[in-house]
Amino acid sequence: MEFVLRMDIVMDTDFIHEQTNQALKNFRTKRIQSSGLLQEIRRDYEKNLSRLRELRSALDQKISPREDNKSAINGMYTTRNRQKILSKEDFLTHSSRKAINLDFLHTGKNLPPEGLPLSDVYTLLSKIGEGGSSKIYLAKDNNLDILCVIKMILHSGTEEARQKFYAEVKTTAKLRHPNIVNIFYANHIGEYFYYVMEYIDGSSCEEIVRQRSFTIPEVIHVGTCIAKALQYAHSMKIIHRDVKPANIIMGKDGTVKLLDLGLAINPRLLNTEARNKISGTPYYLSPEQARAEFDSINEKTDIYCLGATLYHILTGKVPFPGKHLVETITMVANMDLAPKKPGLLRIDIPQKLEEIVLKCMDKRQENRYSDMEEIVTELNRVVI
Repeated sequence: MEFVLRMDIVMDTDFIHEQTNQALKNFRTKRIQSSGLLQEIRRDYEKNLSRLRELRSALDQKISPREDNKSAINGMYTTRNRQKILSKEDFLTHSSRKAINLDFLHTGKNLPPEGLPLSDVYTLLSKIGEGGSSKIYLAKDNNLDILCVIKMILHSGTEEARQKFYAEVKTTAKLRHPNIVNIFYANHIGEYFYYVMEYIDGSSCEEIVRQRSFTIPEVIHVGTCIAKALQYAHSMKIIHRDVKPANIIMGKDGTVKLLDLGLAINPRLLNTEARNKISGTPYYLSPEQARAEFDSINEKTDIYCLGATLYHILTGKVPFPGKHLVETITMVANMDLAPKKPGLLRIDIPQKLEEIVLKCMDKRQENRYSDMEEIVTELNRVVI
């Protein structure tokens, strides 16, 4: 009996040694694999660090380097960013280059350094605009060697934000018209979505009206082009809902294009929750939008918004200049309150043009033009 027990002990000891040896082999294998991964991560880090030093040197050689660009580059040498790049988890999720780019885009405090790539194809050049949830960059398509515009959607990690992003992209991509900005490409870096648009060498009507007065021919030209764009969108069962000077680009060559269809809708496809939201910019809201009459939002809603936009670029003033958001919406919603006649704010406005603007902005839908095509016809009849 004693002999049997001793044999069991010997067998158990051999089994333990075998298991221990196997565990050591597995540990060595994992250590070798981890070592290889760390070496790869460090090579990638050194490569990007060298690139950043080149960018910093190039910026320092400029006569008047932007201080925010220099600060942004200096910020990349912090311990936090080095740890981020060397992190195994971050490396497996994004390339270190994308992690560097996201650091700029996530903070929202600094412009990306000139020449920093967003991807293998696109290089960010400078920020040219921003909103509450997005930043817009002038960029370069390295494959085609042309300028383009990239709209980066910030804080887009939620499902609702993703749906809004893809709704905007898909809606705009469907619309192919000479007076609507084209979308070329859409993608994401991590949780940050972006899309690429054509570049128009010019300024938004909002920027222009801040600097100078529009000529009467320019107002007619803008009105005609945007009315044609909206007529086409309406034929595709799309309502823009946010026509305003900031969403109209006027090129130096006279090109006029409508952009940012983030609020554009096909009313039949919206659920109840999406329909029952006041969306748009207060100064250019239609009365039905301001009064939350969601079932009344249709093509004539865009007619009012176009009229309010023409009023602004024609007179340099918004039609209902409330002191704050609530007052503005209240003024728009008041069916008995009409805007001041444009001719009282600018003496050279043709009477016919004033009539067109005010008819577009009639508080009652039935008194507005029947469609955009009628507006185009009337604008062509204005005698300058």
